[in-house]
Amino acid sequence: MTATVTRLRRQLGESESGMVTAFVVVFTLALLVMAGLVLDGGLALSAKVQAIDDAQAAARAGAQAIDIPLAPPGRSPSIPPRPPPTPSST
Repeated sequence: MTATVTRLRRQLGESESGMVTAFVVVFTLALLVMAGLVLDGGLALSAKVQAIDDAQAAARAGAQAIDIPLAPPGRSPSIPPRPPPTPSST
């Protein structure tokens, strides 16, 4: 019985000698892919939050530019016109 087990171990050990290396390579590649997906998703979420913050800041600035006290009665307030830009001399 012991001789049979020893013989089987030798046969299996020789045929599976590189299996651990292949497993480590596949596992490492899977970890790198997952890390890339997490990083890409985090950057996309960060860009979305930044875009929302920029839109809110623009809306706030636009709302502050409305001159409510100077609006005539019965008319909605308007944004005062900006002076035209002056040409820059080069």
